[in-house]
Amino acid sequence: MNQEETVNLGLKQIGLTPRLINATEEKIPEEVRQALPASRTTGFGLIGTAGAGKSCAIACRVRRTVTDYTKKYFEHFGLTDYDPRGSYDTRHALSGERVYQEINWLYWPDSAQVLQESARTGEVPKGLNARHDPRCLKSCKILILDDLGRERYGSETYACAVLESVLNHRYEHGLRTLWTSNLNGPELLEKYATPTMDRLCALAPVNGYLKRDSLR
Repeated sequence: MNQEETVNLGLKQIGLTPRLINATEEKIPEEVRQALPASRTTGFGLIGTAGAGKSCAIACRVRRTVTDYTKKYFEHFGLTDYDPRGSYDTRHALSGERVYQEINWLYWPDSAQVLQESARTGEVPKGLNARHDPRCLKSCKILILDDLGRERYGSETYACAVLESVLNHRYEHGLRTLWTSNLNGPELLEKYATPTMDRLCALAPVNGYLKRDSLR
């Protein structure tokens, strides 16, 4: 297994779809590129019209981070670009912990539905795994929340209560958070309580509203 294959496997385990795994920086529109912060170590949010390239832009940023982890893994084991033993272990590559404890990508509408179903039935629904555990959402080093505001429930729900708790914890501990939404500022405030948005924007500021035709 070479380094590129290792990176792609890591991205899959983090929660990226094949489309996002294959996203390339060359295809990111200039308007979106300019909205990205210069530092790769800060949290940020991208809001704008559907299909503008927000998720792909964040996926490319996450790929860089996973690539850095992977290079360190190969160097640690004295490997070149190829591991002839085929002994790749994501736990080793990502600092000795499970990958989603390091980086966790969630498509929020689906995750909110899973959390809501869990609260409704009191059981662990199909699709609920450690990546959805509120404790993991609070503690992982990098959390990506894709498509905030698209969940199928109102603001007074268990899923939104979890979101508020998670954002408050990450705010208090300065943990890196990235997010996207198709809603603009007033729509987000209408969807979520003001304290939630205050913490989110303090953690991961938004740089304008991206308006462009869909790339899909």
